Amino acid sequence: MTVVNVATDTVAPAAVHVDIVPPPALDAGQRAAWRRLQQISAASAPAMDNPFLSVDFAVAVGTQRPAARVAVLTRDGQHVGFFAYEQVRRGVAKPIGATISDCQGPVLDPALDMSPRQLLAACDLQVWEYDHLTTALEGFASHHAVVDDSPVMWLADGWQAYRDERRAVSKSLLSGFERKARKLARDVGPLRFALHTDERDVLEHLMRWKSAQYRATGVPDRFGQSWIARVVRALMSSGRQSDVGGCLSALWAGDRLVAAHAGVRSATILSWWFPAYDPAFARYSPGAILLLRMAEAAAASGVRQVDLGRGHHPYKERFASTSWPVAEGWVERPGVATVVRRIQRLPHRIVLHAVLGTEREDQARRLLRRAAGLRARLDGNASAATEGER
Repeated sequence: MTVVNVATDTVAPAAVHVDIVPPPALDAGQRAAWRRLQQISAASAPAMDNPFLSVDFAVAVGTQRPAARVAVLTRDGQHVGFFAYEQVRRGVAKPIGATISDCQGPVLDPALDMSPRQLLAACDLQVWEYDHLTTALEGFASHHAVVDDSPVMWLADGWQAYRDERRAVSKSLLSGFERKARKLARDVGPLRFALHTDERDVLEHLMRWKSAQYRATGVPDRFGQSWIARVVRALMSSGRQSDVGGCLSALWAGDRLVAAHAGVRSATILSWWFPAYDPAFARYSPGAILLLRMAEAAAASGVRQVDLGRGHHPYKERFASTSWPVAEGWVERPGVATVVRRIQRLPHRIVLHAVLGTEREDQARRLLRRAAGLRARLDGNASAATEGER
């Protein structure tokens, strides 16, 4: 356990105790405290209710990623924060489930005045890199390299208000997909939709369609990585037992499954995560029909926004009525791991030019060799630390 002195909203500093544990090791009290803190944070910053910031997502990933950790922050016997991350190598970390997480960041008591660098020091980290950090965490603002928009379907005022807003932008947008839905029903069979289904074959169809789409577009197959497939299966099989968890939506025409979506949701946010459809029905736009029916049903269940995820895809711009900013950047503290990580971030030719541009070429080359040696040793440590993953 680490003890860190940080300033609070009182005059005198208070000791914050930090325990580092694997996510599945969190006990019932810690999980309940995480959920409570997330609700408190979301009361003033709605983006903090994102399901990717939940303990449920952290635990699901943690069961498959041996390098996953959670820093549990306690003050005066009360849990005041949770910071989930994955250790890349000694001193270097990234967000938990980084390649599949659309929202990142610690969940902290709003009254806790703890800087990002203090948080890293408490975890014995020198670098933490992120690419979908919620800007609701204002203390991280000085560490952002890029801030981008994550398009959102805003449903807080109800489904009809969303329809009216979209019609004001384009009279034909929603009506066009409604016509396609009627044609699909006539040509194939009556449409049936489920916001969440427990039918096991739905997820398997979705994964096959999505993998084929990845291969066809030259994108690395997410489901080809076994840990991702296992995390998605675990979240979807958890069902709708609470306001947080997996949400497996499906659209059938007659007896034929034509589109499906594996997402995660909280009480107020549904994340558009892994959508796919049967390409044999592409002319009917089944993916768009599914999205609209999912959003309508989600709004009726209390969801206030469907987060479509960062990315400037035409369909997201058509359906989004607003957006949330997300940031890419890193927090770093002085140390060897920080220096090496900086070198790794830069293209090799830039590093070579900068170092060989010094007056003494022999000294410059020695410096490069030292840097390469440091990187090799760190990579070796990382390989040993993550041996259990392979």
